[in-house]
Amino acid sequence: MKDKDERDVPVPEWRPVRPFTNFPPIEPQPFDTRDSTYIPDLSVGDPKVAKMSVRKLRGVGIKIYRSAAQTINDITEDDIVYDTISWQRGMDTHPQSSSALLVPHTGVYLVSVVNAWNTGTGYARTSIALNGISVEYMATTTTGAPAFNNLSVVNNYDAGDMIEVYGYHVTGGTRDISGGEQYNSLSAVMLFSL
Repeated sequence: MKDKDERDVPVPEWRPVRPFTNFPPIEPQPFDTRDSTYIPDLSVGDPKVAKMSVRKLRGVGIKIYRSAAQTINDITEDDIVYDTISWQRGMDTHPQSSSALLVPHTGVYLVSVVNAWNTGTGYARTSIALNGISVEYMATTTTGAPAFNNLSVVNNYDAGDMIEVYGYHVTGGTRDISGGEQYNSLSAVMLFSL
């Protein structure tokens, strides 16, 4: 009896399918792992976004501002009405209010507000509101104009949340918020998804 290695099985000759010189050239293209993938229509849902590298998700954010002055009544928390989009990518204003931002994906966002009071003196406050409730604010006592309330927060927001800005003051009369991007704006940028 023969060993398994000694069976009468023909041993095929090894030969390339085609000559090596005819193989297609392999020329790796240079690439940068930091190259971004832009999702213009929000077609990638939260679970897929969560699996993406932060480096691969570029520019999800928006900046809006008010083009003209707005009068805020005394001792009344009024929403600041923004009317112009400075830039946007992958994020939009809320369908219920062009003055509010709509959070497109659950994640952590940097939200920044610039608000300049151009008339009056006394206590003035600017608030960032989440779904109609003030959650973060900055208060100043001013003696001149313009007086800036600058506010930045890093918060976790859920998809569908609405971000607004309110102005409030106690001056004994009306007080104006300056118009123009350099004097009032609301911006949000997604830092990473959860």
